[in-house]
Amino acid sequence: MKAVVRKPQTVAASKGASLKRFIPIFYGLAIMLVVMVAYIPALQSGFIWDDDVMLTENPAIKSKGGLQSIWFTTELSDYFPLTSTMFWIEWRLWGLNPLGYNMVNVLLHGLGAVLFWRVLKRLAVPGAWGAALIFALHPVCVASVAWVAERKNTLSLVFFLAALSLYLRFERQGARRWYWLSFAAFLLALLSKTSVVMLPVVLLLLAWWQRGRVGKNDLLRSLPFFIASLLLGMVTVWFQTGRAPLWAQEQGDDLLTRILGGTWATWFYLSKAVFPVKLSMIYPKWDINTGAFWSYLPGLIWLMGVITCWRCRHRGGRALLFGLGFFWINLLPVFGFFEMSFLLHSRVADHWNYLSLMGVVALAVGCVVFLAKRLNPVRWQRWSGTALCCVAIAFGVQTWRQSAVYRDEETLWRATLEKNPNAWVAHVKLGDEMVKREQFEEAAEHYLKALQINPAYPKAYNNRANVLSLLGDTEKAIEHYFHALRLHPNYSDAHNNLGLHLLQLGEIEEAAAHFLEAIKYKPGYAVAHFNAGNAFLKLGEYALAEKHFAETVRLKPHIGEAYYNLAMVQAVQGKRAQAIYNLRETLRLKPGDAEALFELEQLTGSE
Repeated sequence: MKAVVRKPQTVAASKGASLKRFIPIFYGLAIMLVVMVAYIPALQSGFIWDDDVMLTENPAIKSKGGLQSIWFTTELSDYFPLTSTMFWIEWRLWGLNPLGYNMVNVLLHGLGAVLFWRVLKRLAVPGAWGAALIFALHPVCVASVAWVAERKNTLSLVFFLAALSLYLRFERQGARRWYWLSFAAFLLALLSKTSVVMLPVVLLLLAWWQRGRVGKNDLLRSLPFFIASLLLGMVTVWFQTGRAPLWAQEQGDDLLTRILGGTWATWFYLSKAVFPVKLSMIYPKWDINTGAFWSYLPGLIWLMGVITCWRCRHRGGRALLFGLGFFWINLLPVFGFFEMSFLLHSRVADHWNYLSLMGVVALAVGCVVFLAKRLNPVRWQRWSGTALCCVAIAFGVQTWRQSAVYRDEETLWRATLEKNPNAWVAHVKLGDEMVKREQFEEAAEHYLKALQINPAYPKAYNNRANVLSLLGDTEKAIEHYFHALRLHPNYSDAHNNLGLHLLQLGEIEEAAAHFLEAIKYKPGYAVAHFNAGNAFLKLGEYALAEKHFAETVRLKPHIGEAYYNLAMVQAVQGKRAQAIYNLRETLRLKPGDAEALFELEQLTGSE
């Protein structure tokens, strides 16, 4: 009888254990589901800002042999090869359709939130799932999720949290394989984006939080992580400083201003983490007066807060130090101590707060749960659950609205100018969008406003010159091109555009010189090679013309006119067979071209 009685209990217990194993899966799927719902508007977003540099106009992404350029050259603007490789693969799946890229970004963000929950669970942080949910729906994350080029953020976050989770498993189980898997995940995170460079410091902070001290073993274990951070961090610094345009380098701040800017940014990011309102693509750039006492107050207040938490570390201050320490440590790379092109526009950005945000969220949710337990030990779960649910709903609604801002360039930049009328880059981008729509007068106005705000921005001069040329004011356009080149002598586009105008005015030698300058600073500039070929053709320099037309068809093998011009200069030089071949290539690309047909008949008929 005893055996009969125990059997149903054993089966029931087995079923209960089986169901319990599925609970984490259900919780993880719930996070993924709410992320997908909140980011539905983001799935309809188009390409914005530097998506062209990272993806749509990146030759390495489009080329079959682009992986070599991505991994083993310095051709790209940044060395984030894993992110670029992902784009390279996706380009072959959905090309210029932004839906696929947006979908992957949203899924990676959801996966990052799930991993965040698992890490907090391993650390026994109160309200771990609630914190992950709040992070998943936090409006500050929209800038990283709805912007395709910020794939580097969502991808690096996944590997960052995977490395942290594997390291915690190594500490708990002691198996070396978990340590090396953690290190491998960290390398993948660095190769996605080096903003995760502070993970080794986080590991030491974690050791102090868990055990109250940082031991010799902790330092030894973190050493390989520090070495990897240093090496790949130096690569990123080289890309940002060694390759920055001259005009950008001249607008940098001194070290003291950058340090003070970092202290101001600390409070800015903290405020946006707690009250994510009036979010913007570009925030106003603060004017920091290093001679004014009040400029130092944000840093002093922060320092006093840290000292207070340290003195209270045995009475709950340790948790505060860990949460705020995680937040602040992961912001260090973006405080402006190193050159970054975005610093020209603003000292802060929402996408820079993506990683550090987790520290504030975990700390805030943990405090809510802790207070609920102290205030009502019986119904604390209901109290804290209700509070977190209300916050999640509010954040989810705001995330939905903020995602819609990234729908297209015009929507994004008009929304930016509403919050920050002095965002000169927004005026330039909006002007570019108006040019695409052939609204040239409005485009010229936006470029002019950009120059009034920042008269040292050469691109605004170049783009306004293009529009003025289309409006018939050639003289003013040429003046703007020269002004752009005075600000930035290496500006290839301005050299090329100026050369075209000089060519039309009959100043052929000077035009050719500008085309050569454009090629000098941008060797793969196919359009400049084509224009140089035309200039040398008019000068009767057929060998030089042939050289540039040949380089044009090598770089852009789908330009029929380049093949035709190449054939003409070859025919003049008596290279009949080569000329015939290039005329046939012209007709392959432009079937029925009357001029090419006539010239081909002339050459083949004379054989």
